[in-house]
Amino acid sequence: MQGTLNNYTKFSKKWGGVRKAYEGHEAPWMLTGGFMFPSLDVLPAKGNALPAFSPVYADEEARTIVPLYVFEVKAVDGTKVSVVKNEEGTRAKVGMKLMVTPDSIGATGSPATVTAIDSSAADVDVLTLSSSIGSVGGTLVEAGEDNKIKVVPNTLTPYDCFVDEYAYALDCEACWGATSPILERRITALPDIIKTALKDAGCVFRFSSRK
Repeated sequence: MQGTLNNYTKFSKKWGGVRKAYEGHEAPWMLTGGFMFPSLDVLPAKGNALPAFSPVYADEEARTIVPLYVFEVKAVDGTKVSVVKNEEGTRAKVGMKLMVTPDSIGATGSPATVTAIDSSAADVDVLTLSSSIGSVGGTLVEAGEDNKIKVVPNTLTPYDCFVDEYAYALDCEACWGATSPILERRITALPDIIKTALKDAGCVFRFSSRK
């Protein structure tokens, strides 16, 4: 039997993840029970992570959890879009559909498909898209088959979620509030419509712009 229980990793299962986006003395508030990702395909490739406080949809009946990927745009050169990358590594995958973050959750967009990824730089991933979308300083969000936001998030991940070498499944908890602020500059971009969706779902989060 092979496993990785005794391995040290570059990511963290502590609240706030490796970037220490949460410094509260009390644990964030979790939904009762754990959740499973429906497959490893919804997670970043091995060696990368879904970072702490990523937006997710937690289904309390099916006990599944599905992430919504959001990318902050740093540069646009035709169909090549550079998106912010931090300690979590590369989150995008070839075949992922992305669209400009809409003004409202239910709005439709014009998605482009990721056809190639240059992950050689430390601070950005350069995504080659099937069409030119996005603007510097804006965000791209993962789109579903209906050309709307893929899932409407109702919680956040409390820690880094990552796939170990021999993993065949992965579970996670779902955080709906916290007594201390989340350090927004240490997490992936959360556009206002995502924050509104979280609030509408009953979440209680305060975000701080402190480094």
